[in-house]
Amino acid sequence: MYREIFVPCVLGRFPETAMATAVALAEVADGRLVALAGASIVAPVATAWLYYPAQVYATMQETADATVGRLADAVRERLAPETVRWEVRSTDRIWLTPGEQAVPHTRFADVVVLGLDRELADFEDRLFSALLVEGGAPLLAVPSGGAASTFQRAVIAWKGTREASRAVHDALPLLIRSASVDVLMVEPEPKDERRGHAPEALIVSHLQRHGIRPNVVRRCDVDGGTGPVILDHAREANADYIVAGGYGRRRASEFVFGGVTRTLMKHSPIPVLFAH
Repeated sequence: MYREIFVPCVLGRFPETAMATAVALAEVADGRLVALAGASIVAPVATAWLYYPAQVYATMQETADATVGRLADAVRERLAPETVRWEVRSTDRIWLTPGEQAVPHTRFADVVVLGLDRELADFEDRLFSALLVEGGAPLLAVPSGGAASTFQRAVIAWKGTREASRAVHDALPLLIRSASVDVLMVEPEPKDERRGHAPEALIVSHLQRHGIRPNVVRRCDVDGGTGPVILDHAREANADYIVAGGYGRRRASEFVFGGVTRTLMKHSPIPVLFAH
């Protein structure tokens, strides 16, 4: 189970739905929730240090420190009534990006719970990418709004890749507690029976060894890509969460052309557990 749950609060706020989800995960495993309060300032170019008075930077640091202090206090107030163990950390490294502030803390977590409100799209994109690719734990992306997920009905977006395999293994603490697990295979065309059943048989038998009884579902790819197919099936299945590999191709390619990772991150109405 996830015994150490990390929640980064480094974009000037704390996401309530993500915090409630993290509390629920900690309750299940008698775990500990660790929240990080931070604020980031975009540093001027290096040569600007020659022109701006030193006091300007001191004032910016003082303002940021006050912001982080208020955020940390708000998180403590939010967590005070909870029965789970928790810790609130603060960072004064305001000249680092939110990702640079948060990533070192992921190395000591079992799962990272990241809240997405999609209003700060550019900042969230960068933080998401840093946590997923550079962090040391699976990333549970939780959209804002609604209650914490019960994690009873899962959809695994399965593809025979390292990233998808890593996501399934990292999601096992959730999957073994789920009442329903769909292994969704999105294919470019209807399956040719002559190709055999090895790929699905192996993932099914692997899950069965962990006490999971998955249901294999096949869908054809569409012009809009694989991402919308996954979201459509999750909606039809009334799923509580999705398990998917993250950034199976280069991030630059996904940013330019789009991809499954970005589609799920930006449009999924339910939590998605990503692994890279």
